[in-house]
Amino acid sequence: MKDLVILGASGLIGSEFVARTTDPVIAVHRSPMRSAPATAELVPTKDLFTLDWVGAVPKTATILHCAGLSNPRLDDRNAALVEAQGNIRMIEELQYLGWTGHLVLLSSAAVYGNPGPTPITETARTQPVSSYGKAKLGLERSIHAHLGPRLTILRLSSVYGSDMAQEGQGVIKILKDAIRSEASFNLYGNGLTARDYLHVSDVCAALLSASRTCPGGVLNIGTGRATTTKALLDLTRRITGRPLRIRAHPAAAEAGSTVLDPSKARGILTWQPKITLEDGLRRYFKS
Repeated sequence: MKDLVILGASGLIGSEFVARTTDPVIAVHRSPMRSAPATAELVPTKDLFTLDWVGAVPKTATILHCAGLSNPRLDDRNAALVEAQGNIRMIEELQYLGWTGHLVLLSSAAVYGNPGPTPITETARTQPVSSYGKAKLGLERSIHAHLGPRLTILRLSSVYGSDMAQEGQGVIKILKDAIRSEASFNLYGNGLTARDYLHVSDVCAALLSASRTCPGGVLNIGTGRATTTKALLDLTRRITGRPLRIRAHPAAAEAGSTVLDPSKARGILTWQPKITLEDGLRRYFKS
């Protein structure tokens, strides 16, 4: 019996998780899978919200929800509304069919917005400034209203390191594309805004632990280390040995420095990130 179901198994994080895990899983995917172990049962769907896959979910399964909006630069309120409504219908249909398991939901540090001092703990006020952050927070609240303690929310910091990243999906992906195409990198503001960059392999390790333990509540998944955009650009130049043209712009209206405190996750999941930013960038820029 496969008791772990992955939603969004062909997406950036879902595909990376499926490729790495040795646990038997049911992988619900919309696009063709890049790779999957023999222990994975593949369940294709035209769209997650058609709910044509729910019959494959064991009643006590843990569901790892990796599907949904994935680009923090997206500003599409209609897409966010469709996602919220679709997820509620999905939860209601699963419950109608007798599902009593646990759901692990991937969310984002964007829900915090500008909460004040960093690193940010799970008790910080959520006040998202972007449409993406507002959509993620709304989804957290909607699903929690239905599942309560049967929901674990993982708020991820800035994930990088996957070849599945699409154009414009994360500053490090944008950097890599700029270097390869010899295009200019657009720098907004003075470059002193900090982010918490987390390698995708460390994300997958946290997801595996959360899916096995199902602790409930909210957990920050990050490194706790701040890296300014300026420092990231300097490190990229040193690692690649390539020039990088910068095109300066006024500061954009977005969240300030966002660095997560992962202390709670370290204790509950017995997890901690292992890939330093320098090592992660070396791997990524070589791929």
